[in-house]
Amino acid sequence: MTPEVQAADSSTLLGTWKTQRAFAAKGERHEETEILRFNPGSFRMQLFTTIRKGPFLVKNLRIEATGIWKRRDRILVLMLQQIRFTGVDETRGINQASFNTLVRQLRGRYLSDPIRILSVQALSEDVLSLDNGDGAVKDYKRTAQ
Repeated sequence: MTPEVQAADSSTLLGTWKTQRAFAAKGERHEETEILRFNPGSFRMQLFTTIRKGPFLVKNLRIEATGIWKRRDRILVLMLQQIRFTGVDETRGINQASFNTLVRQLRGRYLSDPIRILSVQALSEDVLSLDNGDGAVKDYKRTAQ
């Protein structure tokens, strides 16, 4: 366990954290922003997704999950209680059926894993790194939001 994680208490986790990533898959360009807001005992997770493929665009499709959390040493448990689609900024060239499928797929990320057990790799006033157990580490930075 790193000294930073060991020394940081759970109150260090409180506040808003943000991570961003961009990747290409199947000829599509994906941009994702995930925002985690930890309050004492509860949290809100927001996923903003933009997908471009040729002339097709889905901009800032928003999925929100809320629930409760607990932390002990390096283990952080998130228990999702509500997951919902909260909106989209713009769509271009995509039909309603395809859009609905996309929303179901993104919501499915949360529905398929409603209890998340994460390993805290780093925690300080400005940095939070979480490992989901599959070796995928997400690095978050504290935001003023």
